[in-house]
Amino acid sequence: METHGGVAYRLAAEKFHKAGVLSCFTREDNSPTLTPHNTLEFLIHKLLPDDDSSANTRTQDEFSRDFRAINALPHQAEPFTAEDLDRIVADLRPGKAPGVDQLPVGLIKLLHPWTGRSLLRIYNACWRLGYFPAAWKEGKLVILLKDPTGDAGSVKNYRPITLLPAYAKILEKLLKDMLTRTVSPLHSRPQFGFTSGRSTTDALLSFQTAVTEGNRKYALSIFIDIRGAFDNVWWPGLFRVLRHKRIPYEFLALLKSYLSDRTVTLTQGSVSVHKLITKGCPPRLGSGPDTVEFHA
Repeated sequence: METHGGVAYRLAAEKFHKAGVLSCFTREDNSPTLTPHNTLEFLIHKLLPDDDSSANTRTQDEFSRDFRAINALPHQAEPFTAEDLDRIVADLRPGKAPGVDQLPVGLIKLLHPWTGRSLLRIYNACWRLGYFPAAWKEGKLVILLKDPTGDAGSVKNYRPITLLPAYAKILEKLLKDMLTRTVSPLHSRPQFGFTSGRSTTDALLSFQTAVTEGNRKYALSIFIDIRGAFDNVWWPGLFRVLRHKRIPYEFLALLKSYLSDRTVTLTQGSVSVHKLITKGCPPRLGSGPDTVEFHA
């Protein structure tokens, strides 16, 4: 049975590469994107916007300086164990679309009894050096047309999906588990999303209880949907929150390496465009349900 992530990738690949799906777009100056390269460039920059430091306030400039000041300090700790790694690899679901390295999850699981020991040394070396390998920060971007019957000329009708190397996602999971052990509680107590043991159903039941058990005749509710929340995560602000939670410095150094110099490539036919990511939550840039989100 094909997984949700596999279906999403297949649909994205098929729909995106069909002739005529990508319409030309109109830029802010009302000029059209006339060539395939112009269209891909416009689309990738609209879907994955850049951080604009020129609009920073004085406080934001201070946060940015703190972020830039974080540097790796080599140390000797080796926090990841063979048991941690074996558990995560065992939980990986085959059928996920591979990243730019083209290594399928099924092959990684098959080879793990022979490669696991070397892989563990690599992951612990990443921790000691505060370094996330550059090859694992390259994303393959595919575009899913949300509504095939909708306006193909509207950027809002496209959803970006970034395919990441499986070995990168394993290290992400190791870091996520460490972060969860280090900070408790990791999330706000009223939070339900991305929280272990909680779901949307729990949130709805909590809301229902609050309304039905209240002693007032009316209940006022406010629902907020922040557009592009994950794609616009501001890294200096995220690190200020992590510092406030007293995250170990070596974790901050590795997380900064994880975010920095990250790139995505968007290809249609023989045309490819590349982009450096300057903000956002990387796994959410096209993440399937098998990836990890860092929230604070």
